[in-house]
Amino acid sequence: SPLASFFRGLMPCRTPVDKAVYVLVFFGCVFYVLCESGVLRFRHLPSFSCDDTLIRKAKLPEIVPTLVLIPFVLIVPPIFLTLLELRTVGLSMDRPFNAGRVLRRYLCGLVVVVIVVQVLKEAVLEKRPHFIDACRPVRPGDRNGTLVCDYSRKGVLVTSYECTGKKGHRAFTSFPSGHACTATYSSLFVIGYLERRAVNPWTRYTLMVLWMGLGTFVSVSRIWDHMHYWWDVVVGAAMGSVFALATLTWPERL
Repeated sequence: SPLASFFRGLMPCRTPVDKAVYVLVFFGCVFYVLCESGVLRFRHLPSFSCDDTLIRKAKLPEIVPTLVLIPFVLIVPPIFLTLLELRTVGLSMDRPFNAGRVLRRYLCGLVVVVIVVQVLKEAVLEKRPHFIDACRPVRPGDRNGTLVCDYSRKGVLVTSYECTGKKGHRAFTSFPSGHACTATYSSLFVIGYLERRAVNPWTRYTLMVLWMGLGTFVSVSRIWDHMHYWWDVVVGAAMGSVFALATLTWPERL
């Protein structure tokens, strides 16, 4: 049946490599959830100076929250890719299988992107532009909750502190920008797919501009709302571009 053919393309289980991919996807999702929820925390918090202007930006509402980004990269592209693949020219029984194959490649690439970004965030521990406002650091064991920067002298390096702000654990995850990386990956994958499929030129180029515009907006918004520095976004977008190109061309061209 077409549905069975679709799932054969989406979830083949013929080789050890196929099984390894599923294990990678599972543990990648678990790792991401544990990091984002704060269950996996850093052992040594990076030091900082209260008069560092780079980390004293105001904490603003996110223009593109994670709950908005998730549908953009995890729901809309798979639906779009599947529907477009089902409309391509070819044997009718091949279309569901090819749709599943395209979707599998996109999702596997997305999982790898998320894992690499999260590992880099945990390794680098770069403070966000709104670090002071988001972390609200206090001395360990301070029952009064007096913020370190309320009495710290200028130029003094703070090395021992605790974050008391809501989701303070996310104040150390500026580099690289996960939003920029995943949004760029998603946009360029769809654009690369459109370039290889038989769609009339006007529709193809309109959709390409739309996806590129969405990816660029998500990336730039992370600078506007003080979630990242410009270099975090540039590196994140570059990583997303590389992963999209690799996913589209390896092990064979889509």
